[in-house]
Amino acid sequence: MRQRWIVVLAGLVLVGVSGAETQNITPVYYQSDQVKAFGEGYPEKIAEIAGRLEGRAGGFGIAYQDRNFWGAFENTDEGRNIVRAAEKYLAEKLPVVTEELYMDYFVTGNRTRCQAVISRRASQLVTLCLAECIDNKGRFVKAFEEVCVSMCNDPSWVLPAHDSQKQNYLQKKITIDLISSRHGHDFALALVLLNDKLDPTVVRLVQDKLHEKIFKPYIDDVYLNTKQASWKTVTNNWNAVCHAGVVGAALTAMPDAMDRALFADRGIRYMDYFYEGFTPDGYCSEGLGYWGYGYGHYIMLSEVIYCATGGKMDVFADPRGLPAALYPFRLEILNGSYPAIADCSPNARPDADMMGYVNMRLGLEDQRWPLGTDTGSLFMFLMHQRYRSGRPALKAPFKPDNTAIRTFFEDAGLLICRPKAGGSFAAVFKGGHNAEHHNHNDLGSFTVLAGKEQVILDPGAVEYTSKTFSKDRYTIKKLSSYGHDVPLVAGQEQVPGAKAKVVILQKEFSDEKDLLTMDLVSAYNVKELKQLQRTFTFSRQGAGWLEIRDDVAFSEAKAFETALISYGTYKKTGPDLLEITTGDQTLCVSIAAEGSSIEIADEIIESTKGSPLRIAVRFSNPVKKGQITMKIWPK
Repeated sequence: MRQRWIVVLAGLVLVGVSGAETQNITPVYYQSDQVKAFGEGYPEKIAEIAGRLEGRAGGFGIAYQDRNFWGAFENTDEGRNIVRAAEKYLAEKLPVVTEELYMDYFVTGNRTRCQAVISRRASQLVTLCLAECIDNKGRFVKAFEEVCVSMCNDPSWVLPAHDSQKQNYLQKKITIDLISSRHGHDFALALVLLNDKLDPTVVRLVQDKLHEKIFKPYIDDVYLNTKQASWKTVTNNWNAVCHAGVVGAALTAMPDAMDRALFADRGIRYMDYFYEGFTPDGYCSEGLGYWGYGYGHYIMLSEVIYCATGGKMDVFADPRGLPAALYPFRLEILNGSYPAIADCSPNARPDADMMGYVNMRLGLEDQRWPLGTDTGSLFMFLMHQRYRSGRPALKAPFKPDNTAIRTFFEDAGLLICRPKAGGSFAAVFKGGHNAEHHNHNDLGSFTVLAGKEQVILDPGAVEYTSKTFSKDRYTIKKLSSYGHDVPLVAGQEQVPGAKAKVVILQKEFSDEKDLLTMDLVSAYNVKELKQLQRTFTFSRQGAGWLEIRDDVAFSEAKAFETALISYGTYKKTGPDLLEITTGDQTLCVSIAAEGSSIEIADEIIESTKGSPLRIAVRFSNPVKKGQITMKIWPK
């Protein structure tokens, strides 16, 4: 197929089963030579995908006129809860993102205040739309339109934290971020759902903004490399999240199949980079929460393409992405507890909706994870309705087993040690490197679980501010190695970067005991450091015990200490004995040293998102060679 022109944005359309009137935007055309730049036969590839797209645009959208679908919610708890929430919004004053609020981030560094208003208003958009579809009495239309107009009139759709030079707010450049892409998809779906209930001027305003804020910036970046969607090739959550919104909006709103096919193809192709963000065994260095966010949106992208092509294209089935689907199934330590690696919380749990989807698609038959529903966004709500009827089961690349005595993510250097059946003492050891996504400088850190309590742990994330992702990130103690249970060497913390990486020197696994020895020298910029090895030994004998041994050597005597991190309390029960308590669980710690006597000191690491206790175990005097051994067991 040869064409002189390929229509990229031939116009946006108001789609609905009622056959609502089409409203077009001025077309934007791109020459076929630009499309050919992606490779020989690319125009034909777009045409092939277009042939798989079924009928008109619409994505996940199910218009309000389908009373068999929407009427079924009227007498359900889910439906009644949505309507009640919308009724509350009717009585509230519409939150507005003022200039002062938007600039709050640039003045104070605070992200929370403005983002809370943005989130609240987005929730109103979703809830009012769903409530009107369910209730179908026109009660929520005016309020919904007011939210639309308010959002469309904002100078910027991106978060202030993602608008570092204020270019979006000042209208100098329009970029796409995590939130604007979601807005785009929600707006596109809302036009499908409510179609002829809406004032045509509001519809046109929304369509114009979709073109301005989403479609044109994306296409400009694809063809002209304008950096308006530079996340296209990143390997973290941004890639999947933004593509799910942008491609979802295109498949929902664009009337021309070639246009829709172009966006679908780009979204699929750029997932090549997203797959690279996981290790071959599926480990997600961003942590459990960002797995739910990033991989969850990868599922959304797959589902909207699956629906738009009538099941002819199934991105989720790509074998490169399947190991990552099993990550949270393998990450559980014990008793529903997960390690707080990277920007995560010690209380984090997997996203139930995404777990239910993976459970269904891979036929895992894990009864803890049924299919769920989520009304956080229109596309999440509607996506769940679409796949509730089932999808063909795929073969999992391997069987996840969180009851096994051990899970070793070898490519990432993360070891989870569990007890034999009936036990309640477990531990996690972390290797890897210090250039991971949402990285903390935490090489050699460990978590110890007793019952359901992480008594010794990775302290987790901080509240995001302008400092969190800046050059000053590791001046924040909870993110630096100082806030983790790792050594402080000659007064120096671990350095960030890929060169700071663990080398596994020894690995011995058996039913009775697991042993792992790590070389940590590269993590410290201390020229006198000649040796730093950390050895973990986890025993399943009796109630279980854990030993952490640090062997250090310098060319000249230097200070050395290690640490224990907890959100609990501790007390000394002897010269070299401690008890650390969190909740109803207590761990005993004995300390032995060679090369010098030791001393114990404690410090609260102040943080707005949980202030952990740091218990320092340090040599009383500088040493040329020394060893500190901590043995831990449940009381």
